[in-house]
Amino acid sequence: MLASLREAVRSGRLSCRVTFAALVDEEVGFAGSKALAASRPQVDGAVFGEPTDLRLVVAHKGVMRFYVRTVGRAAHSATPQLGVNAIEGMLGIAGLLSTGPEPRPEHPVLGAPTVCVTEIQGGVGRNTVPDRCWVHVDRRLIPGEDGEAVWAALRDRVCGSERARRFAGSVEFERPYLVAPAMETPGSAWVLEALERAVQEVVGSAVRTGAPYATDAGYVAQAGVPCVVFGPGSASEAHTASESVALEQVELATRVFYELLTSG
Repeated sequence: MLASLREAVRSGRLSCRVTFAALVDEEVGFAGSKALAASRPQVDGAVFGEPTDLRLVVAHKGVMRFYVRTVGRAAHSATPQLGVNAIEGMLGIAGLLSTGPEPRPEHPVLGAPTVCVTEIQGGVGRNTVPDRCWVHVDRRLIPGEDGEAVWAALRDRVCGSERARRFAGSVEFERPYLVAPAMETPGSAWVLEALERAVQEVVGSAVRTGAPYATDAGYVAQAGVPCVVFGPGSASEAHTASESVALEQVELATRVFYELLTSG
């Protein structure tokens, strides 16, 4: 992006006003994109760099993350009947967090929402009935879903279940510490059509698609800015030991951004 912007300025062919935003914290709390969205940027559209294999991501899922805890009563493991085993309680309800009758609306591009239990921890010693156990839940949101409402519905279903009632301890849902919005861009948005023309000019064809992950674009789109996610590399290699980007795609992406900035 920076190479394209530099070349467009040097050549005197830059045909639009450009704001370059280098955002931080995308993998954790989206602090950068939240700040950018709060500033209400006066722009007609935004392109967010992510590994999309040079496809135009016009919609992506959001993410909600929170913890669920079971609380029991500690006792010596030689007399387990005197305690309430929090791990056993969690084993009874963990499956309900990702399965069951929760309505799962389908999105035409993104499909259905997903839920994944990503962490679990419990117990304090080998000879102690555990009085605490917690899991971390990752719930992917589709456009139109309200994260807080989804969380409340899941809490009520799990806590009201027969499995939770049979557990002698308590089941506690912590409020979400992160609710990052999904993103969906109108098909006629200026930035989408302009980027699509640039991709067609450089690559030969342009493909619109969706992504199952969340990006910084969600918060900025929520502020009213049409957004497209685009860039070299494949998301299937992200967060892996072999993560890499083909130089050919980097060069093509640079040419695409230059075409976007200079095509008028």
